[in-house]
Amino acid sequence: MAKGRLLGLQFDTIFTDGLYFRIAAHADRMAALLKGIFLEKGYKIYIDSPTNQQFFVMSRQKAKELHGKVRFEDWCPVDEDNIAVRFVTSWATTEENVLALKEII
Repeated sequence: MAKGRLLGLQFDTIFTDGLYFRIAAHADRMAALLKGIFLEKGYKIYIDSPTNQQFFVMSRQKAKELHGKVRFEDWCPVDEDNIAVRFVTSWATTEENVLALKEII
């Protein structure tokens, strides 16, 4: 019973006063900013996503270089030289985080 109450409190809090929708909208805005940066830098979209998950085509070499600097996931191979990668934003992603990525890529 105690564990169920703790889970219930979390859901009650997240859905009070539209909190869930506000933080989800923030994550989506940061993802849109990230998407614009990648497109500006000449990357191709692998999957066009309106969510906080963004998928791009990147050379295997560039992905290898970035792995030590930023967190993202190798998604799947595209061809011999390129892979699809996934970047995910959240309620905690700041505009400064995304703009810092712009300097790195």
